[in-house]
Amino acid sequence: MFDEEKTMDENMIAADGFSPSPSYILVKNLGVAATLTGIWVLCTAVRRYFIVQSALMDGQFPVARGTMFTVAFAIGCVVVAIFAVVIAVA
Repeated sequence: MFDEEKTMDENMIAADGFSPSPSYILVKNLGVAATLTGIWVLCTAVRRYFIVQSALMDGQFPVARGTMFTVAFAIGCVVVAIFAVVIAVA
């Protein structure tokens, strides 16, 4: 059914004659970027949690301005990119 030399997208094209548009490919890549950004934010949050717990045991509380700015910037970039694609396609 599937040709081993072709990728999944090429097999889908061959099977039903559907050719994905450039916007489909762009949206697919934006979905991957959004998912990876979410995973990165979760990993950053877990790391931050343990840093704060360790510091609280010493009677300190580390402020995380840089980390919060970086997370907000990354999420903002993904949101702006998705909004731009929605406007361009519509």
